[in-house]
Amino acid sequence: KLVGEKLRDVPITRCYTSTLARAYTTAELALAGRDIEITRHDELMEQHFGIYEGLPFDEIKGRTFEEALHTLVAGDIPGGESYPVMAKRAIEFVKAHLEDHVLFVAHNGPLAALTTYFLGLGLQEAGKFSYGQGTYTMIEWSEDFAKLRQFNA
Repeated sequence: KLVGEKLRDVPITRCYTSTLARAYTTAELALAGRDIEITRHDELMEQHFGIYEGLPFDEIKGRTFEEALHTLVAGDIPGGESYPVMAKRAIEFVKAHLEDHVLFVAHNGPLAALTTYFLGLGLQEAGKFSYGQGTYTMIEWSEDFAKLRQFNA
């Protein structure tokens, strides 16, 4: 609901979310009272962590937080997908669906990958971005030029 209040005066014509219920529910709450179609897509899902899915960082091969994070972002994940594979999936989807005033509701991994891509940063910079619940980030995109308008607003 908080995001909906923040986005009240922002024109939005379409909304795409990941297929997870929490992303779809966030979109529903944010767009309550507006006649905007919300469409779910697997391409906006978080990285699939394979054998590490659901484990706390300290249990991932008994590593420190930094080592575990490096494994998940830069390493090969048995039964899962690498961060670059997830990033490519999300970026290709968003590029194919760039329309006027579109809202994408996703998870930290895809959002960080999208932010680095559209701001012209390398994917290795994605770990520097974190998205708070109840916030939104706005990137204005026109003619192959991006401008970060809001971050965690």
